[in-house]
Amino acid sequence: MPANLFRLVTGEDDLRSYRFNTHRIEHRFCTTCGTQAFACGTGPDGSETRAINLRCVPEVDLDSLHLQPFDGASA
Repeated sequence: MPANLFRLVTGEDDLRSYRFNTHRIEHRFCTTCGTQAFACGTGPDGSETRAINLRCVPEVDLDSLHLQPFDGASA
């Protein structure tokens, strides 16, 4: 999602960053449970983006989501 639509309400002090491989995406992990809550990156057009782990959003009904499979290795 666009970064300007994302707002972290609480928990900033409980998160740590890690950058894998090319270091282009900043993965934010909970220091208590190890869950990756979200990641910060840049979209193909250069805009700042956020990827959110919806399992960390209590209001989301995961069973109601329509998932679109993506094969990143073949893309």
